[in-house]
Amino acid sequence: MMRTGKLLGLGALLAVLVAAGPVLAEDSELKDDLRKDVQSLKDELRQVRDELAGLRRMGESKSRLEEVEMRLLNERLERLERAVSRFASGYSTRTSASFSPGTTLTTGTVRLVNDLPVTATVRINGVRYTVPPLDSRSVQLPAGSFVWEAGGDGYSYTTPARTYLSPGETRRITVFPPTVVYP
Repeated sequence: MMRTGKLLGLGALLAVLVAAGPVLAEDSELKDDLRKDVQSLKDELRQVRDELAGLRRMGESKSRLEEVEMRLLNERLERLERAVSRFASGYSTRTSASFSPGTTLTTGTVRLVNDLPVTATVRINGVRYTVPPLDSRSVQLPAGSFVWEAGGDGYSYTTPARTYLSPGETRRITVFPPTVVYP
């Protein structure tokens, strides 16, 4: 903007000097000064034109640089899209399903019966279940094999035994006093 104003100012000064030229033509010193000033103005005008051409070239260079940057960005975006599509094609959508057990049983019942006059303890797969004296209780277990042992207050535990429980089955374990064998 400042260059344009300077250029207009130089042009106006040149016009004044051209118009004043015939009046001042008689004075040779003045002519020489006037020639020097006109030459100076021409040089400055040429310099302004060169600077303006340089700015135009810079604008064109900047435009070319922006085009190159845009092309590079587009190439990167295309590579990313190809990579995403490769990953997406290798994976399937997760599916899930559920079912209701209906009539399929996966558990059975163990009936613990205590014939002792004291509280009995039955360990099934390491879990302790207590049964009051001369009473019973039921325990739900998953179908399959299990290990159990029984004892009571003041009585020793039996040897661990492995038993199989079928789905829907009720199996009975009775804790009773040991039989006494007399000689």
